[in-house]
Amino acid sequence: MEKLVTMHRAVANARGLDVDVAHHLEGLLIEAGFENVQSEDRSAKVGRWGGEKAMAMKSTVSGVFRGVKTPVLNAGGFGVVSTEEEYDALTDGSDSSSQSSAAGNATPAPTPIAHTARVYQEYPGSQYELPTDAPERDRLALQYQILKELFANRVVYAPVELQNGDRVLDAGTGPGLWVADLAAASAGTVELELVGVDIERRLFPDPAPPNARFLVHSILDLPQEWSDTFTLVNQRFLIIALTREEWVRALKELYRVVKPGGWVQFLEPIVWGLREEQLQMGDDVYERRPCMEKVVAMYRAVARLRGLDVDVGYRLESMLAEAGFVEVRSECQSAKVGRWGGDKGTAMKAMKDILAGVFRGIKTPVLNAGGFGIVKTEEEYDTLTDGLEREWDEVEGLQEEFRVFWARKM
Repeated sequence: MEKLVTMHRAVANARGLDVDVAHHLEGLLIEAGFENVQSEDRSAKVGRWGGEKAMAMKSTVSGVFRGVKTPVLNAGGFGVVSTEEEYDALTDGSDSSSQSSAAGNATPAPTPIAHTARVYQEYPGSQYELPTDAPERDRLALQYQILKELFANRVVYAPVELQNGDRVLDAGTGPGLWVADLAAASAGTVELELVGVDIERRLFPDPAPPNARFLVHSILDLPQEWSDTFTLVNQRFLIIALTREEWVRALKELYRVVKPGGWVQFLEPIVWGLREEQLQMGDDVYERRPCMEKVVAMYRAVARLRGLDVDVGYRLESMLAEAGFVEVRSECQSAKVGRWGGDKGTAMKAMKDILAGVFRGIKTPVLNAGGFGIVKTEEEYDTLTDGLEREWDEVEGLQEEFRVFWARKM
């Protein structure tokens, strides 16, 4: 059963399906505007030991696994099976060994895979997936510079005119790159009070700009005395930090600390995109990219395991409006990934390095979760990420899309 559940989750992750939606459906209903949201739980025995109804439930569950055989085998079996016969043998074995007392409690705990781990944040309750070490600092610096160029070298996207004495907040500041950039851009023209917050101080700049402070705070619980005090709030790349419910809370917190008439701005990626003409032709983003399909499946699997909302970029405009912001606007830019990028080859190589760095950065969370049936060793994971970079160079068409959003508080 462990292998069948692994393949079921792997094919769902590869297609972006949320098989754990029941765990957060109440929050989604509230987010959609429904009221008086209630729920009720029931569990069902599975197998001969539970009587006639449990046998019927066994047939239902095994039918699901038999039903996903084609998607699993078309995806290569995710390293669990190599032939149709192996798949059928697994489903037959699952039928004969159904001993679970409840359909919802059947998945065994994963066995972590031994590997050399990097340094990660340890903030209580945080699900942030990426490291907080020197290589990650370098990756963030490269990412910041390339994305700044992608958006016409702008630091501020919102139509705000900062004045002397204005307070500006950078939420999820990391190494404080945006704060340092704004400090340099405003030097000699306007005196600002800049504040950067993050759950991990390890990446904070030292020394900090003279008009900036860096503090350890969660954006889910900012100081009460900050209410209605910031003219501008900046936030970026928290798709692998916040759950759906936490996004709602975070937007409420940011709304609280922005002063009336103040602005918020966000930057988040969209995973993944092809050129528009290829999409119109029905091309599959994973065609001729088997390494990418597996790596993205693991990326989505570990995000889903932690409840993270890696597709928030599709809904952030509506979420800002629901949080009370007005004049919500967005802008999209996309970057070619790999050597095929042509005149901007250097920048596109940088984009490839940035994205590959993300996938290398989540190795510890993936391997600690057992590899999701896709990899069994650290070497297999490293081989996949190496293959991923080759695919991006050799197979044309992949683009990564980035969106900036800005909105005003009434």
